[in-house]
Amino acid sequence: MTNTVLGGLGGGFYVGPMTTVYTNPSFVPVVGWNAHAFSTPFGWNGSSNVVVEYCFNNNNWTGNSTVAFDATTYAGLFGSYCDACGSLFAPGTCYFNTCPPGTAQAAPGVLCTGYSHTGGCQHTTGMPMTTCDGTFQFTGQQGAANKHPQIRFYCKVGSLVQTDSIADYMYTPHGIMVGTAAWASSIAPFAFQGPGTISAQFQVWGGNLLLSDHVFHRYYTGEVKEEDAQAARGYQHRSIDEMAEFIANNRHLPTIQGRKAWEEQGGFIVDDLNTQLWVTVEEQALHIKELNERMELLQKYLIEKRLAELKR
Repeated sequence: MTNTVLGGLGGGFYVGPMTTVYTNPSFVPVVGWNAHAFSTPFGWNGSSNVVVEYCFNNNNWTGNSTVAFDATTYAGLFGSYCDACGSLFAPGTCYFNTCPPGTAQAAPGVLCTGYSHTGGCQHTTGMPMTTCDGTFQFTGQQGAANKHPQIRFYCKVGSLVQTDSIADYMYTPHGIMVGTAAWASSIAPFAFQGPGTISAQFQVWGGNLLLSDHVFHRYYTGEVKEEDAQAARGYQHRSIDEMAEFIANNRHLPTIQGRKAWEEQGGFIVDDLNTQLWVTVEEQALHIKELNERMELLQKYLIEKRLAELKR
C-alpha cells in the first residue's frame, strides 16, 4: 500500500515505493468479506488517494473468485494475469534458480511446471504474456478499468479504535474527535469526554433546525404564519401563573420536554433540542415583558396612593 497523488491507474502499474502490509503462503477465499490482519501498520496521511496492490501465484486451480466493485469515472483498477508466463527466454523454457517449495522439479535443470517465471508482484507492463511451460496455450492479459474494488479497513484514529461496519454507518465503542491531531490528543478538559461522545474542535452544524419565529408572531398577532405551522404545532403561550402551575405538576418547563419524553424517544435530536431552548428563551422574554408591565402598574398604583395620602 502507499499514499499517492495520482487520480487513477490508467497508465499501468503503480511505480514507486510501497509498504508490504500482509503476506500469506496459502490463502483460500470465502464468500463475503475476507479479513487480512496487517503485519505492518499503514499510515494514511489523511488527504491522498491510496494504492492497494494484491498479487498471488497459483500452481493449478479449478475455479475463479470474483470481487465486488463500484463503478467509477476514472481508472480505479489496473490488473494483470497470465499462466506460466514471463520467461526471459523462448516459450517453453520457464527455468528458475530453484522451484517454489513443495513442487516437483522437472528435468532437465530446474524447469518448474505450472508456475510462471515472473509471478505475483513482479509483474510489469512490459512483461511477456506468452505461456512458457507448455501446459496451457493462451496469452495473458493486462488492462485498466473504471472500477473500484470494494475494500474496508479496521483502523485507528489517534489512540481510538474506529470500526467501519458492513452497513452505511460507522460504529465505534469509543469517542469521536473531529479536529486536528494536536487538539484531539490534548489533555484539556474540553477535548475527549469519554466513550460514546462526539467532540468538535471548531463547530457542529445541523441541517434540519426548526426556527421558532412563531412565538413572537403569535403573541402579538394571534396568528401563525403558514411556513411556521409545523414548528408551532403543539405550542401555546402560558402566562407566568400558568407556567408556574405547569412546573409544579410536571416538574419540567412547558417548552422543554421532560425526562419521560427523553426516555421514550431515546434522547433528543440536537436540532430539536436547540429549537426547544430557542422557544424557551423567547417565552421567558415574554414573561420578563409581562413582569415589567406588572411592575409599572404597581409603581403607578403606589405613586397614586402616595399622592392621595399627601392631599389629605
